[in-house]
Amino acid sequence: MLASNQIREFLYRQRPYLFLALGLFAIGLGISQLHQAMETKVEIVIPTPTPFVLTAEINGAVYYSGVYRFTHPVRIKELLIAAGGLAANADRNWVNHYLNLAAPLNDGEKIYIPRRGEAVAGQQTLAIPLNQATFQLLTTLPGVGPHLAAAIIHYRQNHQGFKTIEELQAVPGIGPQLFQKLKPFLRL
Repeated sequence: MLASNQIREFLYRQRPYLFLALGLFAIGLGISQLHQAMETKVEIVIPTPTPFVLTAEINGAVYYSGVYRFTHPVRIKELLIAAGGLAANADRNWVNHYLNLAAPLNDGEKIYIPRRGEAVAGQQTLAIPLNQATFQLLTTLPGVGPHLAAAIIHYRQNHQGFKTIEELQAVPGIGPQLFQKLKPFLRL
């Protein structure tokens, strides 16, 4: 009995140390479990980027008609250069009036360069979607700078888009003469 009282008294005096030891044991057990949970392997998969490829076709009065592939964004002028340039019988007035050499080339686009005297009525070369065109794309149009591109977008947003191509004339700064110059490059 004396031994059991001594044990009880010893345990009573050592109680803070016992609780500390139990607490440290519990913390150690928790850290051990956490460490095991954190050892879960995470595999990071980095997708391989698909290479940029732009394919466009050019026909008509150029030296080398055909389909061309580019591995970088290009402008109409670069496609024309790749095709060997304008042929001697190219309608240069049409090119100067309707073809925007600085316009970005879109994948799958077809460009046709008419020969002198060739009828090209109804041709929709480089038709830009007026209701979706970005600021940058609008500034590639002949006679459209940053101010006018912003005005077109402002009008489009305030009128729920253009209902007809002719409605573009309602934008301040676009008169009949500029509209006639822009019309071949636009679609709804």
